[in-house]
Amino acid sequence: MPRKSILLATALSVAMITPSFASTQMTPSISVLGDTGFDAIDFGSDVIRVKNDKEKDKIKGNGKNDKKPKGKKNEAKVENRPPKDLKKAEKNERKDLQKQAKDQRNDANFAKQTKRSSEDRVIQSERLMTTTAPQNRDMTTLLSAVPLALLGQDVNLQNVEDDRLLTYRNCPPGLAKKDPPCVPPGLVDDGVTYDEWVSYDDDKLEQVYQDRRDRYLSSNNIELRDGMQIDDSTFLLNSDQVARLYNLSPAPQGQQYALIDGMPVRLEDRNYATLAQINDMARVPLLGNGVQIAPTAALTQAELMQTYRLPPLEHGYSYSVLNGEVLALENDAFETLQLIRIARSVF
Repeated sequence: MPRKSILLATALSVAMITPSFASTQMTPSISVLGDTGFDAIDFGSDVIRVKNDKEKDKIKGNGKNDKKPKGKKNEAKVENRPPKDLKKAEKNERKDLQKQAKDQRNDANFAKQTKRSSEDRVIQSERLMTTTAPQNRDMTTLLSAVPLALLGQDVNLQNVEDDRLLTYRNCPPGLAKKDPPCVPPGLVDDGVTYDEWVSYDDDKLEQVYQDRRDRYLSSNNIELRDGMQIDDSTFLLNSDQVARLYNLSPAPQGQQYALIDGMPVRLEDRNYATLAQINDMARVPLLGNGVQIAPTAALTQAELMQTYRLPPLEHGYSYSVLNGEVLALENDAFETLQLIRIARSVF
């Protein structure tokens, strides 16, 4: 007997023994309750619902591998998904807000470089001229003892062989504790190793320096012309004061002295103009009361931060002391500065 007939007969048997059936003696009628998958059998006031397997099969399908269509669900997901342009705009907005918050934090610890009046420059620079560096970090003492010096490592330069002095000349204190040590950050990105860098002779250093200098000027849209007027009013120390600190003869015509992390350098006007541009674009950390810079001191990054109580720097920046003032420099400017220090050292 078909399954539906068996269920119907069962339902009729149950209904016949009920009081309502005995009292009404009505013939049952069958109807479908919407799309619920059930047949309704009406016995007067009583309704018995019988599950309709065919309706179930219509919903689920007769095959074992039949699956519910996913098109509408996926379409709904696509409709609810924000457009790519909107997501990109929201991402950029979040980045801008993060940058603004970061800049605000930096503004609390740093100031932009500003031009100084002649009177203010004289007052501040004269105080610098009398500030001495720690004995084992004072370049005026070290340079009088040996022609080249590496600081930040326990090395007695008096006992160093001549062929090793080149290594130390190419490793200023600002780079001594970098990873790898001594190599400027941009050259590390180019794959230059420690062994390669410390072996560079004067000609190779000059080539690297000029390449990095020109790249820095180009990336910052700085154009230097022969005979241009050099504005060094943001420097704390001028060329003559640097000469006084190290007992140097006055710089020849068309050249200037500068002081980078305790090392005096002598620059042609073009390179001196580059130095002035780096100085103008740098950020200046706000020093606490009583903190005085020692212009002749050569210190590592960690020693600079500890000695002058400097705030931490975000990634991509380094500290340096230029003409007696601590600067926070982006890596390309810091690297150019260190190359000037090496390639244009007076000693």
